[in-house]
Amino acid sequence: MNVRNQLLNLTTAILFFLDDGGTAFASIPRGLTESCVPLHSPELRAYLFGEYEKIYSAVPNIYAYRDLLHVLEAKANDSAVPRRSLDPRIAADGPRFHPETIYLNLANETGDAVEISARGWNVRSAKPFYFRASSESRALPAPEADGPALDSLFETLTGLPVEVRQPCLDWMLASLRPTGPYPILVLKGASGSGKSTLGRLLRQTLDPSRDPLPTLPNTARRLRAHAEKNRILAFDHVTHISRQLSEVLCTTAKPIVLTMPDRAKLDPELTSRATIVELPAMQPEQRRTEGELFAGFHQLHAQILGALCTRTSQALANLTEIKPGVLPRNADAAAWTTASTPLPVESLPVEPLHIEQRPLPLHLPPIPAQLPAIPRDFTVTFRLPLKDAPT
Repeated sequence: MNVRNQLLNLTTAILFFLDDGGTAFASIPRGLTESCVPLHSPELRAYLFGEYEKIYSAVPNIYAYRDLLHVLEAKANDSAVPRRSLDPRIAADGPRFHPETIYLNLANETGDAVEISARGWNVRSAKPFYFRASSESRALPAPEADGPALDSLFETLTGLPVEVRQPCLDWMLASLRPTGPYPILVLKGASGSGKSTLGRLLRQTLDPSRDPLPTLPNTARRLRAHAEKNRILAFDHVTHISRQLSEVLCTTAKPIVLTMPDRAKLDPELTSRATIVELPAMQPEQRRTEGELFAGFHQLHAQILGALCTRTSQALANLTEIKPGVLPRNADAAAWTTASTPLPVESLPVEPLHIEQRPLPLHLPPIPAQLPAIPRDFTVTFRLPLKDAPT
Protein backbone atom coordinates (compact mmCIF):
# COMPACT_ATOMS: atom_id res chain seq x y z
CA MET A 1 0.00 0.00 0.00
CA ASN A 2 1.41 3.38 -0.96
CA VAL A 3 1.79 6.25 1.50
CA ARG A 4 -1.17 8.21 0.13
CA ASN A 5 -3.56 5.31 0.70
CA GLN A 6 -2.11 4.74 4.16
CA LEU A 7 -2.91 8.38 4.97
CA LEU A 8 -6.36 8.02 3.42
CA ASN A 9 -7.13 5.12 5.76
CA LEU A 10 -6.47 7.46 8.69
CA THR A 11 -9.29 9.78 7.58
CA THR A 12 -12.19 7.33 7.93
CA ALA A 13 -13.32 8.95 11.21
CA ILE A 14 -13.02 12.49 9.81
CA LEU A 15 -15.90 14.25 8.08
CA PHE A 16 -15.05 16.64 5.25
CA PHE A 17 -17.45 19.39 4.19
CA LEU A 18 -17.73 22.89 2.70
CA ASP A 19 -18.63 26.13 4.43
CA ASP A 20 -21.01 28.64 2.84
CA GLY A 21 -18.12 30.21 0.95
CA GLY A 22 -17.07 26.92 -0.64
CA THR A 23 -13.95 26.41 1.49
CA ALA A 24 -13.24 22.78 2.39
CA PHE A 25 -13.11 21.91 6.10
CA ALA A 26 -12.34 18.84 8.17
CA SER A 27 -13.76 17.92 11.58
CA ILE A 28 -10.93 16.27 13.53
CA PRO A 29 -11.10 14.71 17.02
CA ARG A 30 -9.61 16.84 19.80
CA GLY A 31 -9.98 15.55 23.35
CA LEU A 32 -13.66 15.22 24.25
CA THR A 33 -14.80 17.30 21.31
CA GLU A 34 -14.09 17.93 17.63
CA SER A 35 -12.43 20.83 15.84
CA CYS A 36 -13.38 22.19 12.43
CA VAL A 37 -10.24 23.26 10.60
CA PRO A 38 -9.61 24.21 6.96
CA LEU A 39 -8.52 21.34 4.75
CA HIS A 40 -5.34 23.22 3.81
CA SER A 41 -4.27 23.96 7.37
CA PRO A 42 -1.32 23.10 9.61
CA GLU A 43 -3.77 21.59 12.14
CA LEU A 44 -5.02 18.86 9.79
CA ARG A 45 -1.51 18.10 8.58
CA ALA A 46 -0.21 17.84 12.14
CA TYR A 47 -3.07 15.52 13.12
CA LEU A 48 -2.58 13.13 10.19
CA PHE A 49 1.19 13.13 10.46
CA GLY A 50 0.90 12.38 14.20
CA GLU A 51 -1.49 9.48 13.62
CA TYR A 52 0.72 8.14 10.82
CA GLU A 53 3.79 8.20 13.05
CA LYS A 54 1.95 6.31 15.81
CA ILE A 55 1.06 3.44 13.46
CA TYR A 56 3.99 3.27 11.06
CA SER A 57 6.78 4.86 13.15
CA ALA A 58 7.67 7.02 10.18
CA VAL A 59 6.90 10.42 8.69
CA PRO A 60 4.93 10.48 5.41
CA ASN A 61 6.45 12.37 2.53
CA ILE A 62 4.94 15.68 1.59
CA TYR A 63 4.18 14.61 -2.00
CA ALA A 64 1.88 11.83 -0.79
CA TYR A 65 0.13 14.32 1.47
CA ARG A 66 -0.44 16.73 -1.42
CA ASP A 67 -1.98 13.93 -3.46
CA LEU A 68 -4.20 13.07 -0.50
CA LEU A 69 -5.56 16.64 -0.35
CA HIS A 70 -7.02 16.30 -3.86
CA VAL A 71 -8.96 13.22 -2.76
CA LEU A 72 -10.17 14.94 0.40
CA GLU A 73 -11.36 17.98 -1.54
CA ALA A 74 -13.55 15.67 -3.62
CA LYS A 75 -14.96 14.13 -0.43
CA ALA A 76 -15.75 17.60 0.94
CA ASN A 77 -17.63 18.53 -2.23
CA ASP A 78 -19.72 15.35 -1.97
CA SER A 79 -20.54 15.86 1.72
CA ALA A 80 -24.15 15.92 2.90
CA VAL A 81 -23.35 18.41 5.71
CA PRO A 82 -25.36 21.63 5.11
CA ARG A 83 -23.19 24.61 4.23
CA ARG A 84 -22.98 27.30 6.91
CA SER A 85 -20.80 30.20 7.93
CA LEU A 86 -18.13 29.07 10.38
CA ASP A 87 -17.07 31.43 13.16
CA PRO A 88 -14.92 30.69 16.23
CA ARG A 89 -17.67 31.84 18.66
CA ILE A 90 -21.13 32.28 17.12
CA ALA A 91 -23.41 29.97 15.13
CA ALA A 92 -27.14 29.99 14.44
CA ASP A 93 -30.08 27.98 13.14
CA GLY A 94 -32.95 29.47 11.20
CA PRO A 95 -33.35 32.45 8.86
CA ARG A 96 -30.29 34.63 8.47
CA PHE A 97 -31.70 37.87 9.91
CA HIS A 98 -34.27 36.30 12.24
CA PRO A 99 -32.53 33.23 13.69
CA GLU A 100 -34.43 30.74 15.81
CA THR A 101 -31.43 29.72 17.90
CA ILE A 102 -28.00 31.24 18.55
CA TYR A 103 -25.04 29.24 19.86
CA LEU A 104 -22.16 30.80 21.79
CA ASN A 105 -19.04 28.63 21.82
CA LEU A 106 -17.48 28.44 25.30
CA ALA A 107 -14.37 26.85 23.74
CA ASN A 108 -13.69 24.78 26.84
CA GLU A 109 -12.18 21.31 27.16
CA THR A 110 -15.58 19.60 27.25
CA GLY A 111 -16.81 21.29 24.05
CA ASP A 112 -19.74 23.20 25.58
CA ALA A 113 -21.82 25.96 24.01
CA VAL A 114 -24.67 28.18 25.19
CA GLU A 115 -27.89 27.52 23.27
CA ILE A 116 -30.02 30.70 23.20
CA SER A 117 -33.59 30.86 21.93
CA ALA A 118 -36.69 32.98 22.53
CA ARG A 119 -37.58 30.58 25.39
CA GLY A 120 -34.33 31.15 27.29
CA TRP A 121 -30.83 29.68 27.28
CA ASN A 122 -28.92 26.68 28.56
CA VAL A 123 -25.43 25.16 28.35
CA ARG A 124 -25.11 22.01 26.25
CA SER A 125 -22.58 20.13 24.14
CA ALA A 126 -21.65 22.08 21.04
CA LYS A 127 -23.09 20.75 17.79
CA PRO A 128 -20.49 19.34 15.40
CA PHE A 129 -19.49 21.36 12.32
CA TYR A 130 -20.78 24.61 13.86
CA PHE A 131 -17.63 26.43 15.01
CA ARG A 132 -14.29 27.05 13.37
CA ALA A 133 -11.37 26.02 15.58
CA SER A 134 -8.96 28.83 16.41
CA SER A 135 -5.63 28.77 18.19
CA GLU A 136 -6.38 32.33 19.35
CA SER A 137 -9.54 31.48 21.33
CA ARG A 138 -9.57 30.99 25.07
CA ALA A 139 -12.35 29.48 27.19
CA LEU A 140 -15.38 31.42 28.41
CA PRO A 141 -16.91 30.62 31.81
CA ALA A 142 -20.30 28.94 31.95
CA PRO A 143 -22.80 31.82 32.28
CA GLU A 144 -24.79 32.24 35.48
CA ALA A 145 -28.51 32.99 35.47
CA ASP A 146 -30.65 35.16 37.77
CA GLY A 147 -27.92 37.69 38.50
CA PRO A 148 -28.21 41.49 38.62
CA ALA A 149 -29.17 43.49 35.52
CA LEU A 150 -26.52 43.91 32.84
CA ASP A 151 -26.07 47.66 33.27
CA SER A 152 -25.80 47.27 37.04
CA LEU A 153 -23.07 44.66 36.67
CA PHE A 154 -21.14 46.78 34.19
CA GLU A 155 -21.42 49.87 36.39
CA THR A 156 -20.16 47.90 39.39
CA LEU A 157 -17.21 46.66 37.38
CA THR A 158 -16.15 49.84 35.58
CA GLY A 159 -17.67 52.78 37.44
CA LEU A 160 -18.16 54.51 34.08
CA PRO A 161 -20.97 57.02 33.48
CA VAL A 162 -24.06 55.89 31.62
CA GLU A 163 -23.17 57.80 28.45
CA VAL A 164 -20.07 55.59 28.16
CA ARG A 165 -21.62 52.34 29.45
CA GLN A 166 -24.69 52.30 27.22
CA PRO A 167 -22.98 52.30 23.79
CA CYS A 168 -20.53 49.68 25.06
CA LEU A 169 -23.39 47.44 26.21
CA ASP A 170 -25.22 47.96 22.91
CA TRP A 171 -22.07 46.99 21.03
CA MET A 172 -21.68 43.79 23.09
CA LEU A 173 -25.32 42.82 22.47
CA ALA A 174 -24.94 43.48 18.74
CA SER A 175 -21.78 41.33 18.74
CA LEU A 176 -23.90 38.29 19.66
CA ARG A 177 -25.93 38.61 16.46
CA PRO A 178 -24.89 35.83 14.07
CA THR A 179 -25.10 38.14 11.04
CA GLY A 180 -23.67 41.58 10.37
CA PRO A 181 -23.35 44.38 9.66
CA TYR A 182 -21.91 45.30 13.03
CA PRO A 183 -21.18 48.75 14.42
CA ILE A 184 -17.52 49.68 14.86
CA LEU A 185 -16.94 50.81 18.44
CA VAL A 186 -14.29 53.55 18.70
CA LEU A 187 -13.00 54.41 22.18
CA LYS A 188 -11.34 57.81 22.20
CA GLY A 189 -9.79 59.76 25.02
CA ALA A 190 -6.73 61.43 26.40
CA SER A 191 -3.76 59.45 27.62
CA GLY A 192 -4.61 57.67 30.85
CA SER A 193 -8.40 57.77 30.32
CA GLY A 194 -8.62 53.95 30.46
CA LYS A 195 -9.59 53.33 26.82
CA SER A 196 -7.14 50.45 26.35
CA THR A 197 -8.25 48.78 29.56
CA LEU A 198 -11.91 49.15 28.56
CA GLY A 199 -11.20 47.77 25.07
CA ARG A 200 -9.44 44.76 26.56
CA LEU A 201 -12.32 44.23 28.99
CA LEU A 202 -14.95 44.29 26.21
CA ARG A 203 -12.96 41.84 24.11
CA GLN A 204 -12.38 39.41 26.97
CA THR A 205 -16.07 39.44 27.94
CA LEU A 206 -17.25 37.76 24.72
CA ASP A 207 -14.17 36.48 22.91
CA PRO A 208 -11.19 35.93 25.23
CA SER A 209 -7.96 35.58 23.32
CA ARG A 210 -4.28 34.93 23.76
CA ASP A 211 -3.63 38.52 22.68
CA PRO A 212 -6.88 40.42 23.25
CA LEU A 213 -5.78 43.89 22.10
CA PRO A 214 -2.98 43.78 19.51
CA THR A 215 -1.92 46.61 17.21
CA LEU A 216 -3.64 46.99 13.85
CA PRO A 217 -2.00 44.80 11.16
CA ASN A 218 -0.14 46.85 8.54
CA THR A 219 -1.46 45.03 5.45
CA ALA A 220 -4.89 43.99 4.23
CA ARG A 221 -3.77 40.39 3.87
CA ARG A 222 -2.67 40.18 7.52
CA LEU A 223 -5.88 41.87 8.66
CA ARG A 224 -8.03 39.34 6.77
CA ALA A 225 -5.97 36.46 8.19
CA HIS A 226 -6.50 37.86 11.70
CA ALA A 227 -10.26 38.14 11.05
CA GLU A 228 -10.48 34.44 10.13
CA LYS A 229 -9.17 33.39 13.55
CA ASN A 230 -11.10 35.81 15.76
CA ARG A 231 -14.74 36.62 16.40
CA ILE A 232 -13.99 40.15 17.63
CA LEU A 233 -11.37 42.38 16.04
CA ALA A 234 -9.93 44.63 18.74
CA PHE A 235 -6.95 46.90 18.06
CA ASP A 236 -5.12 49.23 20.41
CA HIS A 237 -3.75 52.74 19.97
CA VAL A 238 -4.81 53.20 16.36
CA THR A 239 -3.33 56.52 15.22
CA HIS A 240 -3.78 56.13 11.47
CA ILE A 241 -5.76 53.85 9.17
CA SER A 242 -4.82 53.63 5.50
CA ARG A 243 -7.56 53.64 2.88
CA GLN A 244 -6.85 49.98 2.09
CA LEU A 245 -7.20 48.91 5.74
CA SER A 246 -10.25 51.12 6.13
CA GLU A 247 -11.94 49.29 3.25
CA VAL A 248 -11.23 45.93 4.88
CA LEU A 249 -12.61 47.10 8.24
CA CYS A 250 -15.75 48.46 6.55
CA THR A 251 -16.42 45.23 4.64
CA THR A 252 -15.44 42.67 7.29
CA ALA A 253 -18.52 41.11 8.88
CA LYS A 254 -17.04 41.08 12.37
CA PRO A 255 -17.60 43.14 15.52
CA ILE A 256 -14.75 45.66 15.78
CA VAL A 257 -13.43 47.82 18.62
CA LEU A 258 -10.65 50.38 18.19
CA THR A 259 -8.92 52.48 20.83
CA MET A 260 -7.68 55.82 19.49
CA PRO A 261 -6.05 58.93 20.93
CA ASP A 262 -7.90 62.24 20.66
CA ARG A 263 -5.83 63.45 17.71
CA ALA A 264 -6.54 60.42 15.49
CA LYS A 265 -8.96 60.82 12.60
CA LEU A 266 -11.18 58.36 10.73
CA ASP A 267 -12.09 58.62 7.07
CA PRO A 268 -15.75 59.50 6.35
CA GLU A 269 -16.80 55.97 5.33
CA LEU A 270 -15.43 54.45 8.52
CA THR A 271 -16.88 57.28 10.61
CA SER A 272 -20.37 56.64 9.20
CA ARG A 273 -20.19 53.04 10.50
CA ALA A 274 -18.65 53.90 13.86
CA THR A 275 -20.05 54.48 17.32
CA ILE A 276 -17.56 56.93 18.82
CA VAL A 277 -17.36 57.03 22.61
CA GLU A 278 -15.40 59.82 24.29
CA LEU A 279 -13.97 58.65 27.60
CA PRO A 280 -13.75 61.37 30.28
CA ALA A 281 -10.45 62.16 31.95
CA MET A 282 -9.84 59.88 34.90
CA GLN A 283 -9.36 61.51 38.29
CA PRO A 284 -6.53 60.24 40.53
CA GLU A 285 -8.98 58.87 43.11
CA GLN A 286 -10.70 56.83 40.37
CA ARG A 287 -7.61 54.92 39.27
CA ARG A 288 -7.27 51.22 39.94
CA THR A 289 -4.59 48.76 38.99
CA GLU A 290 -5.38 46.41 36.11
CA GLY A 291 -4.84 43.52 38.51
CA GLU A 292 -7.59 44.84 40.78
CA LEU A 293 -9.93 45.59 37.88
CA PHE A 294 -9.54 42.20 36.23
CA ALA A 295 -9.84 40.39 39.56
CA GLY A 296 -13.28 41.98 39.82
CA PHE A 297 -13.95 41.11 36.20
CA HIS A 298 -13.22 37.41 36.75
CA GLN A 299 -15.63 37.41 39.72
CA LEU A 300 -18.43 38.98 37.66
CA HIS A 301 -17.67 37.48 34.25
CA ALA A 302 -20.09 34.55 34.48
CA GLN A 303 -22.91 36.84 35.67
CA ILE A 304 -22.24 39.40 32.91
CA LEU A 305 -22.28 36.61 30.34
CA GLY A 306 -25.54 35.27 31.78
CA ALA A 307 -27.11 38.73 31.59
CA LEU A 308 -25.99 39.07 27.96
CA CYS A 309 -27.51 35.67 27.13
CA THR A 310 -30.79 36.69 28.78
CA ARG A 311 -30.93 39.93 26.81
CA THR A 312 -30.14 38.01 23.60
CA SER A 313 -33.04 35.65 24.35
CA GLN A 314 -35.30 38.68 24.76
CA ALA A 315 -34.11 40.02 21.41
CA LEU A 316 -35.01 36.74 19.70
CA ALA A 317 -38.46 36.84 21.29
CA ASN A 318 -39.20 40.50 20.49
CA LEU A 319 -37.36 41.17 17.22
CA THR A 320 -40.35 40.76 14.93
CA GLU A 321 -42.64 42.77 17.25
CA ILE A 322 -40.49 45.80 18.10
CA LYS A 323 -40.64 48.89 15.88
CA PRO A 324 -37.69 51.09 16.89
CA GLY A 325 -38.85 54.13 14.90
CA VAL A 326 -36.32 56.15 12.89
CA LEU A 327 -33.30 53.91 12.41
CA PRO A 328 -29.65 55.02 12.26
CA ARG A 329 -26.99 53.81 9.81
CA ASN A 330 -26.52 50.53 11.74
CA ALA A 331 -30.22 49.75 11.49
CA ASP A 332 -30.05 46.01 12.17
CA ALA A 333 -27.90 46.44 15.26
CA ALA A 334 -30.20 49.21 16.54
CA ALA A 335 -33.30 47.06 16.05
CA TRP A 336 -31.56 44.17 17.83
CA THR A 337 -30.55 46.18 20.91
CA THR A 338 -34.04 47.73 21.08
CA ALA A 339 -35.61 44.27 20.98
CA SER A 340 -33.26 43.07 23.73
CA THR A 341 -34.34 45.81 26.14
CA PRO A 342 -36.75 44.59 28.83
CA LEU A 343 -40.21 46.08 28.34
CA PRO A 344 -41.41 48.53 31.03
CA VAL A 345 -44.30 47.35 33.17
CA GLU A 346 -46.78 49.80 31.66
CA SER A 347 -46.08 48.47 28.15
CA LEU A 348 -46.67 44.85 28.99
CA PRO A 349 -49.94 43.34 27.68
CA VAL A 350 -52.71 43.14 30.28
CA GLU A 351 -54.64 39.92 30.47
CA PRO A 352 -58.43 40.38 30.75
CA LEU A 353 -59.79 39.56 34.19
CA HIS A 354 -61.97 36.45 34.17
CA ILE A 355 -64.32 36.08 37.18
CA GLU A 356 -65.75 32.66 37.65
CA GLN A 357 -69.49 32.85 38.38
CA ARG A 358 -70.82 30.18 40.71
CA PRO A 359 -74.56 29.63 41.47
CA LEU A 360 -75.69 30.01 45.03
CA PRO A 361 -76.32 26.71 46.83
CA LEU A 362 -79.94 25.54 46.63
CA HIS A 363 -79.93 24.17 50.17
CA LEU A 364 -78.77 26.50 52.90
CA PRO A 365 -77.50 24.98 56.14
CA PRO A 366 -80.21 24.69 58.85
CA ILE A 367 -80.46 27.35 61.56
CA PRO A 368 -79.61 25.94 65.00
CA ALA A 369 -82.62 25.42 67.32
CA GLN A 370 -81.05 27.41 70.14
CA LEU A 371 -78.83 30.41 69.50
CA PRO A 372 -76.10 31.33 71.96
CA ALA A 373 -77.01 33.93 74.55
CA ILE A 374 -76.10 37.53 73.73
CA PRO A 375 -74.55 39.60 76.56
CA ARG A 376 -76.64 42.49 77.90
CA ASP A 377 -74.00 45.12 77.08
CA PHE A 378 -73.58 43.92 73.49
CA THR A 379 -74.68 46.57 70.96
CA VAL A 380 -74.95 46.31 67.21
CA THR A 381 -75.39 49.42 65.07
CA PHE A 382 -76.34 49.30 61.39
CA ARG A 383 -75.59 52.28 59.13
CA LEU A 384 -76.95 51.74 55.68
CA PRO A 385 -77.59 54.22 52.87
CA LEU A 386 -81.24 55.04 52.48
CA LYS A 387 -81.41 53.35 49.12
CA ASP A 388 -80.19 50.10 50.67
CA ALA A 389 -82.60 50.17 53.61
CA PRO A 390 -85.03 47.26 53.73
CA THR A 391 -88.63 47.97 52.77
